[in-house]
Amino acid sequence: MFCRAGEHRRFYEVDAAVEAREISTQRFLGALRCEPTEEGSKTFPPGHNAAVSAAKKSFTRHLERVRAQQAGQSELPRGQGYALKELRKLYGQLGSEERRERIERLEEVFRFETNMAARRELNGIHRARLKDEELVGALERLYTKYRLGESRSVSRESRRRAEANLTPRVVVSEAGRS
Repeated sequence: MFCRAGEHRRFYEVDAAVEAREISTQRFLGALRCEPTEEGSKTFPPGHNAAVSAAKKSFTRHLERVRAQQAGQSELPRGQGYALKELRKLYGQLGSEERRERIERLEEVFRFETNMAARRELNGIHRARLKDEELVGALERLYTKYRLGESRSVSRESRRRAEANLTPRVVVSEAGRS
């Protein structure tokens, strides 16, 4: 499987026990190699979807680790760092796709420095130790109150594209040949 999200790209191989492990680019390309006259299969073998899901899950875990490392490296105000850390925890939990999209949208805005008034309120959120839906609701109110989405020069369409680009995707999957 070839998975990507933004600039992150990984190749995976899934064994019979449906365990995904990362492989090199050369090994991935070697698995795709075929003769020009070789016909493609019209159906996938049993278990192919489970293998794809395992690779995507492994890739998503990789992205979560990368995001956590990047969050630790930023020098944002304490309240903002707290909000981002809690959002990343929420993103990693089970939930609807709509909930994940809301969290991604908030994370995108609060990853960058905000105005002073928003920072004061973020510090209040940190002191109150808001969690889960309480946190998401408070951040959405901040987003609206201070028009944080509009303060960016990036248009909504390009932001939507950037968010879609960061979504983990399986680009190619190949089933083993018999």
